Amino acid sequence: MITVHKKDSSSMLKIDAFLDNEFLNSYWADGLITSTPTGSTAYSLSCGGPIISPGSNNFVIHSCFSP
Repeated sequence: MITVHKKDSSSMLKIDAFLDNEFLNSYWADGLITSTPTGSTAYSLSCGGPIISPGSNNFVIHSCFSP
């Protein structure tokens, strides 16, 4: 699992995501969670992310927002 979170509460982060050195997407958020089907599913779920079958060959990138 990779988690990116900011320290101050003044503004959101702009996070550029790349996959194999190819631009994937830009996210404006307080934090970003990258999770696999068998690791960190609860963290992703707590931010509104999906539950993924453990046998699937994928990962989730989910943005988080502080209340």
